[in-house]
Amino acid sequence: MVRPKKKGALSVKRSVSIDPELFHWIVSKIKEKRFSTISHAVNEALLKLKNEIESNK
Repeated sequence: MVRPKKKGALSVKRSVSIDPELFHWIVSKIKEKRFSTISHAVNEALLKLKNEIESNK
């Protein structure tokens, strides 16, 4: 699922460390065309987590 960028939206570049098992899972999903990039996968995961946390308030 690819969401269109909002007009004028900027990305914040940061370096993160992730578990190797998660990294390999993301790479496999990129090969399956589920995500376009590692950043796409991380953004989708964080958006889902954010929505879940906010809906439990």
